[in-house]
Amino acid sequence: MAERSTIKALLMRFVDDELSEADVVALNEALAGDEAVQQEYVDAAYLREGMRRWAHSRGAADEWQVIRSAVGIGPPDEASSAGSDGSEWSVVAANSMPSDARYSPVDLRAARQRKNRVAIATTAAAVLILAIGGWYYRLSATGGFVAAGDAYAGDLTKSEEDLALSDSDSVVARLTAATPDVRWSGGKVPSDFLMRFRPGDILGIESGIAQVEFSGGANLVLCSPASVQFTGGTSARLMRGCVTGRADGANFVLVTPTATVVDIGTEFGVGVGPSGTDVTVFEGEIHVHSLKDSGDGGPMRRVREGMSMRIDSNGSPTVLRGQPDYPYRRDLLQPADPRGAEGTVSLLDLVGGNDYFRARIAGSIDPRTGYWGSPPWVGPDRQRALRGDTQFTATPWNPMVDGVFIPRANAREMQIDSDGHMVHLPPNNGTSWGPIWARRSSEIDRDNEFRTANRRDLWGSGTLEAVHRRLLDAKDGVLGLHANVGITFDLGSISDAQRADVVEFCALLHNLGAVSDEEGVLEQSVADLRVFVDGKLKYSRLDFNADDGEASIVVQLSPSNRFLTLVATDSDGDPKVDHVVLVDPVLRLQDKPPLACQPGTDGLCLARLLDLSLVRSR
Repeated sequence: MAERSTIKALLMRFVDDELSEADVVALNEALAGDEAVQQEYVDAAYLREGMRRWAHSRGAADEWQVIRSAVGIGPPDEASSAGSDGSEWSVVAANSMPSDARYSPVDLRAARQRKNRVAIATTAAAVLILAIGGWYYRLSATGGFVAAGDAYAGDLTKSEEDLALSDSDSVVARLTAATPDVRWSGGKVPSDFLMRFRPGDILGIESGIAQVEFSGGANLVLCSPASVQFTGGTSARLMRGCVTGRADGANFVLVTPTATVVDIGTEFGVGVGPSGTDVTVFEGEIHVHSLKDSGDGGPMRRVREGMSMRIDSNGSPTVLRGQPDYPYRRDLLQPADPRGAEGTVSLLDLVGGNDYFRARIAGSIDPRTGYWGSPPWVGPDRQRALRGDTQFTATPWNPMVDGVFIPRANAREMQIDSDGHMVHLPPNNGTSWGPIWARRSSEIDRDNEFRTANRRDLWGSGTLEAVHRRLLDAKDGVLGLHANVGITFDLGSISDAQRADVVEFCALLHNLGAVSDEEGVLEQSVADLRVFVDGKLKYSRLDFNADDGEASIVVQLSPSNRFLTLVATDSDGDPKVDHVVLVDPVLRLQDKPPLACQPGTDGLCLARLLDLSLVRSR
């Protein structure tokens, strides 16, 4: 048995993401058969995740270290541990959660190696970090259970205004797909051009089907009519209708008027109607807590695969025979397509996706943090400029994007990828506006009400109409790069995931910077775009504005190339209305040549074939 001081030190290093391989072995040994240590580990995981979410939602990843030092590892008000039934305990040191941290070139290579294994390790790491003994609950002031990471997950007394003000800048979910016949409740279309939602936002549909992805990794499919209120990156409130959910990371909480449903890594359906809340488990297991239980401290109820349960309007649970009569849709909309119809991969999907090549309506990456970003508007009439720290920032959540950055204001060298390639960029303002974004053309864009609701969104008043017009004429969609900003794609990971060589980058380049000011006078802007491959300049278009029209970009690539970097900068020291867009940006693919195995080298050839089945780790 390890000394108490040793166990405490191991747990503190776990909270700080600093466990070495030897530490993992030692902590596993300490956890084996010791319920007290198991509970301390669960408490540490609670503290670790709570501080991470707090820091991430405020774009202050370094501040959580200060908070950690001021807080001891103490138990939550209420906890339920599945580990107490004798299940095996284990620790994984890998960190699959999104991070805002900056890295040195050496750290970036290590981060990329971890990131490129996300497809294999995400589920295990998330389960062990967030749900090793089941997900946590703590009693709220009203007696309802609340998910540890989301302050309002189970508090049904909070108003929409309270939720919106709780963390108004954080993006907790995004609409990823919708059927053409979708009709929004009350005519309220999504108010964000990039289909993102903040705490307190409500998505309602009267017809059709809509799909939502949460920042914590869960997916919900809404079957009309249905309404959902977003309360956090791992939680939501189902107000009416039915949803199908999947949360492989085992950290999602869905609150209804009569129950709290906890997904511990499974696929489930939940319906809310006059009879109460109906729950069905398609795969795995969920935990259900009724409002009646939350008042008297009753136990959580496990609902396993193939089972259904109803929690009526009084909060009383009943096991059902057969599946409730709800139109659950289990398959996700727009299923992943590993290869485009023309042997291409769209950069739109690479920006928007963390599960490789699933098509999404929209996606975004904040160039300061490497994560989804925040809505750009501070107030009804004011937008904020983004000022970076001039550092290359990794995107560990997205294996296909190496990183992002805001170029230095002076003309010094700038790191543009995780291998440490440095390039000289011209002097610029050193700021940008809004996130790097990707947007597919959708029937939603033909909705005049949607276009009106988004009039002042994204890049400022008067700009979105031009984006809409170009988007409707695009084959696939538009990638937006408001100067000054850069993004680097990991060609090696893309090639390995697609099992094909990336041989060409193609796009149409345009500056949508001509807008009307309050007096109806057109403002013109000039911008530069440069394309680098492994730190070498392969294409540039300088001092171009809207009147210069579109230009075709074609950059030849070879199988040995690792990184493709796009950099948009202002040409005149003023990034105002430097609205650089890439229309239908794609990477063209070519099948890899067959492996040539010499006699007596079967083992080597097998090893190479196995290597091709995994995302490259260099």
